[in-house]
Amino acid sequence: MEKIMLFFPVIFLLYFPRIEGQVEGDGKCPDIPVQQNFNIDSYMGKWYQHASYPSKIDLPSTCHNAEYTLLPNGVILVGNSKTFYPSMKKKTIKGTLKQVPGENEGKFLINFPFKRVNRETPYWVLETDYHSYAVVWSCRENINNGKLTNTRYLWFLTRSEDLLLDTLDALYDAIGKSPEISQYEIELSDHYKCNTTS
Repeated sequence: MEKIMLFFPVIFLLYFPRIEGQVEGDGKCPDIPVQQNFNIDSYMGKWYQHASYPSKIDLPSTCHNAEYTLLPNGVILVGNSKTFYPSMKKKTIKGTLKQVPGENEGKFLINFPFKRVNRETPYWVLETDYHSYAVVWSCRENINNGKLTNTRYLWFLTRSEDLLLDTLDALYDAIGKSPEISQYEIELSDHYKCNTTS
């Protein structure tokens, strides 16, 4: 299997919905199909971000990854990490992830306490095979000048720090099932030299 190795950083943000990679839309958030019969235990562990919608602000960071740990009370601890240029220092922020009550599907609410503000944001797993890839989607509705709009987020996650071509194909096949998801804004993220900073 062929690897995709990236040597030029494309900047992405993984932490807060207000500042991370996003795409704007009109009206309500679309109702996107998600993973059914979701297996939380199999989803736990480490994931690497390999692509997302583009960032709206330029911060010099790379090597984005997330660690998920299931607690006995059913709450999932999330540790999101990124590495800053040029110091290559790693920063981790912790939050929680809870499955939306009802159907056993890939709909969650994620919360990262930020500046004393706790805000739950949708975290939908559209598709995953648990061992190689996951497609995560989020959407937030806003009122701008009396008009209803929405802000959309998309992440490609993989278990491997090296992005394999067949994994990338699976990711694009997954979002191709939902015409509401734009593929044109997706950009690959950078994991160059990440092995030396973890």
